[in-house]
Amino acid sequence: MILAVALLFEIILPVCAISSDDSLASSQNQFSETKPNIHFSDKSKQSELISLLKKEGIPYTVEKLHNSNKEYIIWEKKYDPQVRKMIWDIQEEIPNISFPSKKQNEHFITLMKREKIYFRIVNRNTNSGSKETIEYRAEDASRVRELIIEVLRKNGT
Repeated sequence: MILAVALLFEIILPVCAISSDDSLASSQNQFSETKPNIHFSDKSKQSELISLLKKEGIPYTVEKLHNSNKEYIIWEKKYDPQVRKMIWDIQEEIPNISFPSKKQNEHFITLMKREKIYFRIVNRNTNSGSKETIEYRAEDASRVRELIIEVLRKNGT
């Protein structure tokens, strides 16, 4: 039990440390909008994405949405996979998780797909060899936290 609690804190605390002010800010239900969009609280990250969009020739607009003073970068859905990759690349700290067992990782991936939470799998080299890590968007941290707890309850540590 102590190991499970320690593992839970080891996994969840990094997620909690990421706030929308420090990394990617919420896209205000990006998937329900007509066009994908994102708001950065960090203007340098906004400028970096705009530079990348220009470089790749991806059309975009910058608009204030949702009756707020926040500027959102908006692009066409057909460019979404390319833009998402750009966003991943400019993030300083990408939230990620790796469970102790392959079975737990597989269960977690299944849950992420079921919940339609965007993620990617990255193989990282560690001192003990290659390790499969699952990266996800900071804006999904609270939903991911629930899935982590579900995986730990079902599969243990």
